[in-house]
This record gives sequence, structure tokens and C-alpha cells, in this order.
Amino acid sequence: MNPFDIVNSINDHTEIELEEKDYVAFMVNRALSYHPDVAHLANDMNGMSHIPPLMQYKYLLCTVRPRKRFGKWSKKKDDEFVEDVAAFYQMSQLEAKKVLRYLTPEQLHDIRNKVHHVGVVRKNE
Repeated sequence: MNPFDIVNSINDHTEIELEEKDYVAFMVNRALSYHPDVAHLANDMNGMSHIPPLMQYKYLLCTVRPRKRFGKWSKKKDDEFVEDVAAFYQMSQLEAKKVLRYLTPEQLHDIRNKVHHVGVVRKNE
């Protein structure tokens, strides 16, 4: 079962059949924490992680008021030049992130042009 199905069931007050392995408390609490009206309930559940998963589900199902809640998950924003630098210098993306701070914007644009127009072949290809 998808954790988002569980969150939707909590938001709609429609109980679903769950097994303990289906309930991922971290994901459910994180999804609920994006909404100010239920963030405190998600925080309570984070503090009570010792409670069995099905009891956590029942608690949230009974305490969260039914409402449509939509929210985008925040994602880590990667620098747009990391992949280009990694391909150009034939290094990992982690190393490329370290190298980025030493390159000027002009150098980055030159690297991007060379990678996209000429085509750089990676070592493992």
C-alpha cells in the first residue's frame, strides 16, 4: 500500500484495511506536517514512535478533521551545472559539486556548450 493512500484515507476519514508493514509512520507524518492545521498531530506521532503503527493510524484517523489537503513536497534543488561538470571532467557528481565553487560563470557556460554541442563521453560508457 502506498503511504499517500494512507494519508488520503486519513484526510478523507475513510478507514482502509492496513497491515503493520504497510504503515510507514515517517512518510505519513511528513506528509501531514506540510499542513498547519495538522502539523501538531504529526509532531505528536513523531514523539510517540513507540506506539504500534496501526494505533498511530487509528489516532490520526480519529483526530484529523476531514478536509482536502494538497501540498508539494520540498525537494533538494541541484545546481544546473553539476551534471555538465561531471561529464566534462569525467568525475562523480559529488566531486563535481565541490569543483563548482571554483569555476566562474563563464567557465561553466563554456563547459555546458562543450558538453551539449560536442558531446562528452564518460569513462564507463
